Amino acid sequence: MVGAVLHQEMLLGGRRNRLHLFRWLYAGWLVVVVSFLFVQFILEEVAVANVRITTRMEATDHHASAPQVVGNRFATTFVWQQMLLLFLATPIFAAGAIIDEKRQGTLTYLLLSEMEVRQLLVGKLLGRLFQIILWLMAGLPLFALMAGYGGIEPTSMAFLFLGLLMPALALVSMSLLASVYCRQTRDAVLAVYGVLLVGWLGVTSLGGPLQHFDMLWVLEPAWEASSGIDLPEASRRLLVSGLAWGFIAGVSLIVGGMRLLPVFRREMENVRADDEAYPRDEAPGEARHE
Repeated sequence: MVGAVLHQEMLLGGRRNRLHLFRWLYAGWLVVVVSFLFVQFILEEVAVANVRITTRMEATDHHASAPQVVGNRFATTFVWQQMLLLFLATPIFAAGAIIDEKRQGTLTYLLLSEMEVRQLLVGKLLGRLFQIILWLMAGLPLFALMAGYGGIEPTSMAFLFLGLLMPALALVSMSLLASVYCRQTRDAVLAVYGVLLVGWLGVTSLGGPLQHFDMLWVLEPAWEASSGIDLPEASRRLLVSGLAWGFIAGVSLIVGGMRLLPVFRREMENVRADDEAYPRDEAPGEARHE
């Protein structure tokens, strides 16, 4: 049953022009970023050359090349962009998973079938997670090329991918939980954003064990190319961070599975009560006068 829901999600996701459009826009934006960094490097070199001419300073042969400088700067910028994109875009793509089924009236048929609620949620989770990963992978070829020029080791790239995987899983799970409780996709997205904002304030202000939710702190031992990769420390931080995000994902799925039927039953009862109070041939403000 999970495979059937996953197949349906991937099929519908492939037909959404919005997803393809965002992937192309994101890839184009990364090209613009590389061009901007290259122009910035050229302007810096021109400024340094002018200073040397003015002060009659002798030129040195030992300086970084354009691919090295631009590649290193782009790699750092790419990490920030991937994290920001992950936290901003995931609720938009995943928060409507259950709400769309409610609005189309197909959730009733799914719940009346032999499919269990946990199978439905897991199928939705995997389908939306794969779509998010495909979107984020749009910039990986350019990132691998520029990071190679910038001296970023392949191990650091692997840690970046693994470090974003568990937060993506947790964000999709949180979005599904919000989709269970909310009737509008907008409300679900805003609810997830509110939780993320509170969590970000807690991580930045309290620190301590909450640092394992800070992906920059988790990736720091694997991203210091100058001092070399601290593989044991990077692995430890990645493992603890994965367990922390996995706990959030598990709790969100368990709560969503337990509350989907009661919440949906209550929503249907409210709709039925509204239909009885205001028949379809009467508007709510046009009650019959006896």
